[in-house]
Amino acid sequence: MARRLLAGTITPRDLTSWAYRFVTWDGTPLAAKLIALDNAYVHVDASTTGSSTRAPRPRMSTQTSSPRRGVW
Repeated sequence: MARRLLAGTITPRDLTSWAYRFVTWDGTPLAAKLIALDNAYVHVDASTTGSSTRAPRPRMSTQTSSPRRGVW
């Protein structure tokens, strides 16, 4: 997905949304900032438009490893 972003075929918002949906907080720690940024996008969308497609997901990881680790 990062390659697609650098190639210009997706937007930064698409990348953060993908990380939120498929990697999650329990995935690789490298994605945590992308997921946090996606939550920020959701907050800004909600505050500027008055609506949001979803609520930001808080970081609630209790696992030390994840079966989704290979997603990247």
